[in-house]
Amino acid sequence: MRLFGFIFFLYLFFSSCVCATILEIVPDVFQEQLILRAPTQNWVTTKQIIRIQGKHGFLGKVFINGEDVPLHNDGRFNYELSLSSSGKNSVYVSFVLPDSRVFTLERRVLYLSQPKEVESLTYNTETLAMVYNSGLFKNEEMDLSVSDVLTIKDFQFLGNGLLRLLSGESEFFDEIDYGSNLEDSVSSLLFLDGRLYDNVPVTTYMFWSAIADILDLKVSSNVESLDFLDFSYDWQRFKICPLVDAGILANGSYFYPEKEVTFEYALNALSGVPQVKDKLKELRDFDYGYVTENVTYHQHYEVVSNYQSEQKLKWLTDKKLTIASPEEYTFSLVDSIVFVGQSYPPKEFSINSFRIVPHLNGQFFQELPLFMGENRFEIVFEGNRQVRSVFRLNGYSDLKDHWFELTAAKLRWLNLLPDGEQFLPQSLISRLDFARLLHRFFNIPKGDNGPVPIDMVADDWVMGVLQGQFMQLDEKGRFFPEKTMTRMEILSSIVKVA
Repeated sequence: MRLFGFIFFLYLFFSSCVCATILEIVPDVFQEQLILRAPTQNWVTTKQIIRIQGKHGFLGKVFINGEDVPLHNDGRFNYELSLSSSGKNSVYVSFVLPDSRVFTLERRVLYLSQPKEVESLTYNTETLAMVYNSGLFKNEEMDLSVSDVLTIKDFQFLGNGLLRLLSGESEFFDEIDYGSNLEDSVSSLLFLDGRLYDNVPVTTYMFWSAIADILDLKVSSNVESLDFLDFSYDWQRFKICPLVDAGILANGSYFYPEKEVTFEYALNALSGVPQVKDKLKELRDFDYGYVTENVTYHQHYEVVSNYQSEQKLKWLTDKKLTIASPEEYTFSLVDSIVFVGQSYPPKEFSINSFRIVPHLNGQFFQELPLFMGENRFEIVFEGNRQVRSVFRLNGYSDLKDHWFELTAAKLRWLNLLPDGEQFLPQSLISRLDFARLLHRFFNIPKGDNGPVPIDMVADDWVMGVLQGQFMQLDEKGRFFPEKTMTRMEILSSIVKVA
């Protein structure tokens, strides 16, 4: 007994370990049944709530990041998942087959939070979101809309973030402590009268001059290459020229040095800084920053494994085979019958000498031959037996597809209707034929006494009908065996028998 328990424990353990394998696609043999349509791999989104869409054609369980997902009747699912945080998120979708095998797909999703009112812009929104999520602006105190003017206090956050990024200390999506003032290397132009005025707007010249200091760009004397016409002082040209030489700032006719800088302008400007570009490439790198062995995966793995164990235990107690069709005592006019049903667990079983292998969801559709007369099918599943009797009948050729076709075939098999190729439904019935039908249908005893019709040879069937007074002779003792009957005569005789 202990040995059995140990083996069963190992069975559950190793079957549950299937979940640990992360796949990009399901095996070819299951691709038409196990479908994950959205999200696609390496997906960038600016929405925290995303839709996970797909289909489980075997109607088994689907788990998404540890949550049991409801399915439609056809196995489709459309699940809303709230991403836990900005940045790199892994979405785990596990398809559990009815035989307890599990296929787990990982989808890597980059969720970019956005500055306020970015939806009002019609261009470059993804670049803005990328820079916004680079760690330069990520701070609760800096809650700016894209149209807001950047103040010196705002630039204090930006400057320290850029310094940390350049020094390699910045990590994506970290909450950074911006408690200290800018380091001495930042341009003193941000400090007026030796003091830092937090709410003073940053102008275009102040912004780029400070960026040049942070990037440690040396003053250039190549000012003749600048096309800007709106500098008031040559020393401003010396400060800005290195930015143009480095390709960070585009040359042009107007620089607008006194124009106030908006948050949108700052985001776009920083996207051109080479060191920031490198960081944004890392942000877009879907091979970097995703850790399979993370908290989300372990929680997901635990839920799926627990379900597998429960399913295995259920197999031991809830063995069941359901035959949806045919029902017991089914009648057929063709040479085969289709058995339809479902087994739990989905294990093979037998119907007579035929081996039946159900689909992974336990459903089966098996066509078996029929022979004329009664066919007895013995169904054996997990040691339990049940029987279905199916009768193969011979119909009349002239009743094909008629509503009475099967009923006539049943009566023929019971010898209540004459054998033959045709039923002749439009032909009239004689009194002699009707007397014989009454005898067959209602098992009327043969007659052995009473008056004998003068217009026909003595017939036991007719004598029995006459003796039971279900039909009569006329006053001259005639039966008129070849005479056809009216509907009233037929109904009158049937009522008497009933």
